[in-house]
Amino acid sequence: MTKNSLLLKTDASYLNKLNGFINIDKPLNITSMDVIREIRRATNEKKVGHAGTLDPRASGVLPVAFGAYTRLLQYILNEDKTYEAQIQLGVKTNTFDSEGVVVESLDSSNIDTNKIKQILPEFIGTYNQTPPIYSAKKINGKRLYEYARRKMDVEINSSLVTVNEIKIIDYHKSILSLSIECGKGFYVRSLANDLGLKLGCGAHLKKLRRTKSGSFDIDQSITLQNAIESIGSGRIDEIIYPLDQCLPHIKKITLTERMATDIKHGKSIPVPGIHNSVFENQTIIRAHNDTQELIALVTFEEETQEFKPYKVFLN
Repeated sequence: MTKNSLLLKTDASYLNKLNGFINIDKPLNITSMDVIREIRRATNEKKVGHAGTLDPRASGVLPVAFGAYTRLLQYILNEDKTYEAQIQLGVKTNTFDSEGVVVESLDSSNIDTNKIKQILPEFIGTYNQTPPIYSAKKINGKRLYEYARRKMDVEINSSLVTVNEIKIIDYHKSILSLSIECGKGFYVRSLANDLGLKLGCGAHLKKLRRTKSGSFDIDQSITLQNAIESIGSGRIDEIIYPLDQCLPHIKKITLTERMATDIKHGKSIPVPGIHNSVFENQTIIRAHNDTQELIALVTFEEETQEFKPYKVFLN
């Protein structure tokens, strides 16, 4: 995006030590890393990352973190995601999407909604899925698309994926629109190709939009253009996603000033008068100070009945 950069010339020194999440609606025809580069330039912050790559031809929710909160991205990346997908029946491509070369065209006029409804339950649940050869998945240190471009043979291992729900939005003139709720690592392109195989007519992914990633929802997202403008005009605080909304699945505790000081210095602290059953099933817990700033992620040590620092954010 160097030629048509969205960056506004601005002094971003006011952003020093500012941490946060922004819910970006990624536009079409740029990479997820292009979004990161734009936010990095605008904020003058080196630590910027995202939770879950979207292909250039896909749009929608891209959670972006900057500053120390990049260390929290893994807890969003592992959350479920929802997509709206348009699948073209009757045409199979080598990339499983509209970017690829057509390898087979078949008549799909005999496919109706009832037949699709009979097949879709086979793709709901937990099962092994083979990723597309043209994908960023790594095998032996190389991306799969590198093997494909060099016409090199490689064994592609399937991965365990989970799909919670698939709903038909619309089906008209061989274009099938689906809503898909799935877990980490699921390839909608592979679903399109596999569905085409099951239906016997071939298929590929025509259009994809992510509408939800964890607690980040498309209805509360902001365009990249508007995000850059808000940052440039000093209004970044207006677009930062509340941390409680980003990580609602991680239990939160509020520490006294003394407890917060001990945690910041790497010391364990006793559980403050709360029955341990509240924490025994929690892998990590968010520890905030009395002004609700995130101090650290802590773990609950059942044997000693203490909170132990795991990741410290505020010194």
